[in-house]
Amino acid sequence: MATVFISYAREDGRTLALRLRDDLLAAGHQAWLDTSEIQGGADWARHIEDAIEHCDVLLALLSEASYTSEYCRAEQMRAQRKGKRIIPVLVQPDAERPIYLEHLNYFDFSNDALYETKLQVLLGDIAQRPVVAARAAKPAAFIPAQRERPAVPTLDEKPDADAFSKHLERLREETWLGGRYWWPYFLFYVADLETVVDILKTGTLSAAQDDINTDRWKDFVHLDFRPRTPALWRKEGIRPANKRQNGQLHLPVYLMFDFEAIIRRADSRFSEGDIYRLRKSSKKASDFRRLPFEQIYHDSWFAAEERDEIMMRRQAVVLVPEQLDLEHLRHVWCRSAAERDTLRALLPSGKWSRWQDKVTTRTDFNLFNRKWAYVEEAELGAGRLALRFNPCEDDCGEFKLRVEAQETGGRKHTWNEDEFVPGDAYQLDVSMLNPERGYTLRVYLDDALAYAGKFVP
Repeated sequence: MATVFISYAREDGRTLALRLRDDLLAAGHQAWLDTSEIQGGADWARHIEDAIEHCDVLLALLSEASYTSEYCRAEQMRAQRKGKRIIPVLVQPDAERPIYLEHLNYFDFSNDALYETKLQVLLGDIAQRPVVAARAAKPAAFIPAQRERPAVPTLDEKPDADAFSKHLERLREETWLGGRYWWPYFLFYVADLETVVDILKTGTLSAAQDDINTDRWKDFVHLDFRPRTPALWRKEGIRPANKRQNGQLHLPVYLMFDFEAIIRRADSRFSEGDIYRLRKSSKKASDFRRLPFEQIYHDSWFAAEERDEIMMRRQAVVLVPEQLDLEHLRHVWCRSAAERDTLRALLPSGKWSRWQDKVTTRTDFNLFNRKWAYVEEAELGAGRLALRFNPCEDDCGEFKLRVEAQETGGRKHTWNEDEFVPGDAYQLDVSMLNPERGYTLRVYLDDALAYAGKFVP
């Protein structure tokens, strides 16, 4: 069971904090609240620091008062610096979130009528997600198993390959990683879903598939050290046509490769930051040991004067010349169940059978920013279609929605809506389609593919 620290503002969060504490205790967890745990005359700050130091999870109750509270922010930032799992909980539906918590998924407890339902999901999340302190004894199931290394590096490995492996082992044990403890097991390649379909069809990731057109580095495959790079922040999600950037990733999908296997390769190189700014790379273990991983893996608030340095480091890459086969591909990570369905619909059945065991849509490890429109879930039926959209976090305006359905071996039907604003749900009567034949479906937002699926009777 987990030890949970509840951070809240007394002015408007006390009632929910006490209720959560009691229910956490009833579920067998240890729950810590400053109102009940600190005895009179005790050193208040020291007890707070000690409680955060020894917690597994910090529940950040977000409310109007907590947003302006220096104490709440200090608790949250200390927990983040200590590598604790932080779960934001909304006390009010429109409560502001500090910028350093923006990337985290949150629980909305603002509707009292839904409290019991939300509580069960929260308890499941606390119970199932890996506790950082236990990671050495019981790593998350998706982490690659320890591979047996040859006694002497092979001809296709670096002569100092073992030194890379030893440094990775030390890196994975760094306490400052906290909830990011799994990052050093993988290298990340993110691309639009239709590009990933092409990669899985051919079984090869080519330098030409990178969004790079100039410089000597265009001839390399670029693998990120980390998820959620600055580039993904700018490009993720479906935006109205007039707000898109070049290389927009409407349906982003991660290909996650075994870090150790790739970095040991004789031909792989790496940079310590944005390769286009630094304009140099290395392949020596001595340089690898000097990489500033605390900045490369930085994932929290930073001061204005640190911005340029940290953003540059977050763009560090591993480079593989020309092309990379998928031998060391460990996961194909989709953003939602609907986008997994889309990947399945676009891949030939034989290729889906080949890769399906690597495809996941887990949401307990934050790989995506989730701030713009996309389809979370899709339910295709004989007479009804239901889609649940993720709304834009900021007002992104209206889309032109187009839904195309093709009966198997039959007619095509199209529905259009010119002023569509993504919300929680969208339903459509498709009873004119012959249910005995089944149908394929495609959904577009401003001509960007948002979903593809198939109804089989």
